[in-house]
Amino acid sequence: MSQRKQALSFRIFNSLFFSLLFVFFFLAPDFLAAFFNTRLHTVVPPSTVLLLLLAGLSIHFLPRRHAWAALLFLFLLQVTALGYLCYFGRSLTAREIPFIFHQWDEVVWMGWGTFLDYWYVLAACGTALAGNLWAASSGKAPAKTRWAWLGLAAVVLLPAHPFRSASTELSVSVASPYWPSIRSGTTAFAWLLARGVVPGPPGPAYAPYRVQRRSGSAARNLVLAVADSCSTRYMSLYGYGRPTTPLLERYRGTPGFLFRPGLSGSTASLASMRVLLNLVREPGNGEALWSRRTNLVRLAREAGYRTIFLSAQRAKNTALAGPEFAELAFHEDGPAGSPTAEGRDDALLAALQKVPLGEKNFIVLHQRNLHNPYAWNTETHPECRLFPEANSFGSYLNAMVCYDRWVDALFRWCREHLEGESYVFLTSDHGETFGEQGINGHLTLDPLVADVPAMVYGIRPDSDFFSQVEAFRVLTHHDLGLLMADRLGYEIHNPNAVEGSYVIQDINLEHGTRFIPVRIDTKGATFLPARGLDEAKAAPASP
Repeated sequence: MSQRKQALSFRIFNSLFFSLLFVFFFLAPDFLAAFFNTRLHTVVPPSTVLLLLLAGLSIHFLPRRHAWAALLFLFLLQVTALGYLCYFGRSLTAREIPFIFHQWDEVVWMGWGTFLDYWYVLAACGTALAGNLWAASSGKAPAKTRWAWLGLAAVVLLPAHPFRSASTELSVSVASPYWPSIRSGTTAFAWLLARGVVPGPPGPAYAPYRVQRRSGSAARNLVLAVADSCSTRYMSLYGYGRPTTPLLERYRGTPGFLFRPGLSGSTASLASMRVLLNLVREPGNGEALWSRRTNLVRLAREAGYRTIFLSAQRAKNTALAGPEFAELAFHEDGPAGSPTAEGRDDALLAALQKVPLGEKNFIVLHQRNLHNPYAWNTETHPECRLFPEANSFGSYLNAMVCYDRWVDALFRWCREHLEGESYVFLTSDHGETFGEQGINGHLTLDPLVADVPAMVYGIRPDSDFFSQVEAFRVLTHHDLGLLMADRLGYEIHNPNAVEGSYVIQDINLEHGTRFIPVRIDTKGATFLPARGLDEAKAAPASP
């Protein structure tokens, strides 16, 4: 081999070696911090490794002073993202970055006050920074040009998909809490670059919700089971012509069980879960969404309940919905060995057999089985193949059979393990369509997609409370949230609420959202034409 080829081979090896070192030092802080914070569970997707490798190559080709500047900048993003995750339990977003500068005195005061509790964040990131600075100084990169600083753009933007930021609302862009802090930090910064410090025109001004403890006793146990893509139009319990829910039909007329037509708050999982668990009623009410003062998991924990959040979906779909307030929280994309990492809804029931319960319990179960691909259900449960699966609709009906059996198993577990006054609230994050009115799947802002079940199963229920539930003709997600808050011992006062009104929102819950106003009376729900948020500013709570 000629000396020229040897030199080229060495340069390639040298570049790859030091780029891998950068990847190692970028990821190390999360795993080091996990030794001191048991709530940290980092999962590194292959795509993140690839993107960080490209970022490492960019740094490798930068002149030394530019490489050091890039690494110091990334260190600031990483230490901020990791510290935020350790303190608040959720990922840093673009919303908090301007706050850090605008409220610098408060941030410094809080940092000094909690330094002894979270010293390991600075130690882990500082150690990684030292390693990265050493790698940037030791590599023998090819000739560097004065344009090499352009690599900084790749360092900051490659892990963040900024082209999506331009059309994605901030609440939708929240990173998964399992992502490495370097990725969540760069994602937040890239969104800020794409949308600006001010993400859009201010939404309607709403009065804040008021929370107070009510008099009287609370329930011992509450279970909220949220299905995915479940529509009442295909449930024989609600009148569908095929026997898709025969086990639930056995509960019809049983004392302590009732079902009503339901309405979801949005048409996608990540938006609907936030609306449901935070009791957000008005379109564009970003303050209620972000403050999460009325989050049910938070309220339950403050009331002394043991809080458990089990999801068969990715953590991103429950961001801002409150899993960070739970004492135990597991997701499908959690670390290896997570009880909900495999098996979808079956894993939720299996996890319930293992998690320790408290004197009082609030449990959230976020399901997945009715979501496409529906045929997954009968691949693992061939006994549920009651209908021909020549098309996706047949597979969906069989998935509904699986859901029916899952709910029955949940009811049996609750009867055996929950003591005292207990309730199971069941709904779906959104519905599903199969060509009706030209609509397929979900995500489309349409009343058909908001068609969800609303069921309540009481075990030793309070008769007065159950009479209150029976009075509902339609149970919206907001109604279910208020009923659960009542059983947790709270009263939620919403000064913006107009009796008999409701809204179904699209996936963007903040600026620029569209929504369907709904009027609800003794005859049921009446859907009005969809409209934009700017049309609601004059009268935000009224349809």
